[in-house]
Amino acid sequence: METSQLIGSSRRPIPVSWEYELPDLVDVQRRLSFRTDIHTAVQVHVEGRWVLADATHDAALESLGLTIGRWDGRSDTEPAYQAVGPVIVQGDGGPGSRSLEGAMARIGRQVAATDPNLIAQYQRDLNELFDGCR
Repeated sequence: METSQLIGSSRRPIPVSWEYELPDLVDVQRRLSFRTDIHTAVQVHVEGRWVLADATHDAALESLGLTIGRWDGRSDTEPAYQAVGPVIVQGDGGPGSRSLEGAMARIGRQVAATDPNLIAQYQRDLNELFDGCR
């Protein structure tokens, strides 16, 4: 299904989020104070039902063991990361939203407690790894 077909729909994509464990990809990340992050994908309305469309990783990153969301336009893609805890529809205000907010606050504190130079090194190493695959 082409994106242009979705744009004409009266139903907009709905963001969904969940906590996930960071995949172990570069050595420096073992020294980080955080091991999880929040991932967001979208649900789209197709043929009368909602399906997950997660296009996080491009095909070149499959060689790293990352999940590639191949979408046929009719069914769920495999999520880029497996959820640790509930999958939350953004803006629904339900009990899961509080859980996600708590996870975001906890991760924020962990990131704040991490040396900024270490985080910068992690980002550089990760980008270098990804660029090498492409």
